[in-house]
Amino acid sequence: MLTVGLVVAPEAETVSTNEANQLLISPHTMALLRAAGVRQALGDLIHAGTAIEDFESLLPDQRSAALTKLREDALACLASCEP
Repeated sequence: MLTVGLVVAPEAETVSTNEANQLLISPHTMALLRAAGVRQALGDLIHAGTAIEDFESLLPDQRSAALTKLREDALACLASCEP
């Protein structure tokens, strides 16, 4: 759920990608999730989120598409979780 929000906010330009990374989307978070034995799909989702900064600096015209894909993947991951 947090990942969805931290993707939607940069899409709406209400939170910067850097702010989203400081809150959740970081290599540190990936390491914590893996150490805790959380599903691989969630770790992969966080990993994909770390690439958004690369899109901003290297491929800015593809940033929007990358955020949309990340949001869709986050929603699919959330839908696949047991209640």
